Amino acid sequence: MDKKRLEIIITSVLVLLLIITWVNSIKTVKKKLSLNKSILNAASEAKPSPTIPLPGIVNNKDVSWVRDPFSGKLYGSTRKNPEDPHSLSLAGIIWDKEKPLVLINNKVAGVGDYVSGNIVVSIKNDRVILNDGVNDFEIRIGR
Repeated sequence: MDKKRLEIIITSVLVLLLIITWVNSIKTVKKKLSLNKSILNAASEAKPSPTIPLPGIVNNKDVSWVRDPFSGKLYGSTRKNPEDPHSLSLAGIIWDKEKPLVLINNKVAGVGDYVSGNIVVSIKNDRVILNDGVNDFEIRIGR
């Protein structure tokens, strides 16, 4: 083979390799673009974060929602104004050192139970400490 013919063969092989590489890079770019479009579509169709159900809540109009900044979950409170404990009525306390009970809104509850969407945190001789999902508050007998 003469030198000219060898140059033509080598050049042809290199051009062929260049074309193959170029086609593969175009395919890769198209895949990335379609992947980005599917991610954007999925993000636009994403559902809001799940909410934690509150026991005994039937109507969501009575619930004020608070979003946890770390998990993004929504937490609800049945009391629209945490400073207003008038929505709950403490009728009585059945005191026992080991298992005290309370009567709130005509429901008997112990520590850890839910009453009107609030959890009973602690029961004292003259008051009950509740948590509405955000804040602790207390209610007293006769108030």
